[in-house]
Amino acid sequence: MGKIELEKLMNLIEKNRDVMVRDNVIGSDFSTINLPINIIVKIEPMMYYEFLTPKENATLSYIFIQNDFLTSGIGPEYAMIDFESPDGANDDYIDFIEKMYEILRSNRVKLASAHTGNYGNIKYGIAGSIALIASGKPIYGIHRLNDESSFFVMGKLGLEYMFFKDKIDKKKSIVQEKDLSISNILNEIKNIEVKVEYIHDIAEGGLIRSMEELSNYLGRGLRISENEMKDITPQELLYLKNDILSVSSSGSAIISVPRKEKENFKNYMEGKVAEIEVVKEGLWLDNQRLVSKEDKLYEILKK
Repeated sequence: MGKIELEKLMNLIEKNRDVMVRDNVIGSDFSTINLPINIIVKIEPMMYYEFLTPKENATLSYIFIQNDFLTSGIGPEYAMIDFESPDGANDDYIDFIEKMYEILRSNRVKLASAHTGNYGNIKYGIAGSIALIASGKPIYGIHRLNDESSFFVMGKLGLEYMFFKDKIDKKKSIVQEKDLSISNILNEIKNIEVKVEYIHDIAEGGLIRSMEELSNYLGRGLRISENEMKDITPQELLYLKNDILSVSSSGSAIISVPRKEKENFKNYMEGKVAEIEVVKEGLWLDNQRLVSKEDKLYEILKK
């Protein structure tokens, strides 16, 4: 769902490295441009589903791009939006645009430019694209990782899947849009006396995809314990069993801290995190080899 196979993606990057910003790498949610000032950039599609309200569509469109941006530890300053308009008059869509303006205003983000066109993508739930930009040096980033880094999953897995499934089934969801924002995680870690090095938002493809990307960058394998997984799996999703690993999970993240601070971090976050162990090769749940599966969210959206 939204992800090219990792091997094909690596080949694309390798062939086109000459036109890419150097730190635009798999496993980093944002890119920085090193000029006399640092520029942080990110672009994402906006979403527009008929089973969601204009406010829900707008809020999630912003949260999903903001999540990747906030993994830098810096908030966005400017936005550029390409609105994808549906055919004919559509008051809900105008309401969607109005809600986007309200969200930018409440986050103190200035709209640098905008364009409205009709490309036929709206029937696929894509309402155009939004880019976020800021100046500043990232606080967190993949370039801070080293052989002494320790990794954890933080936040509940599968909340994004729960939200969409409930909305499609026309049920009142216990998951709110704000629960899908990693700003909740940033608020938890900002006051702890542990140095966080790296944050990676867990979105489409779930935890397996995020571990796959991190493993590719490290050149090592990763293992997670089924016992620790219980702390980050909502009771309502226990029926998914190991499939929870491949479910869209915006609002959760992989976090890295220096190994010497690992125990302090675990003690502070007791019951809120699951440790990821670095191993020689492969992705593992205890002694079971993990393979990517189709995201359960994609399954229900296809229907």
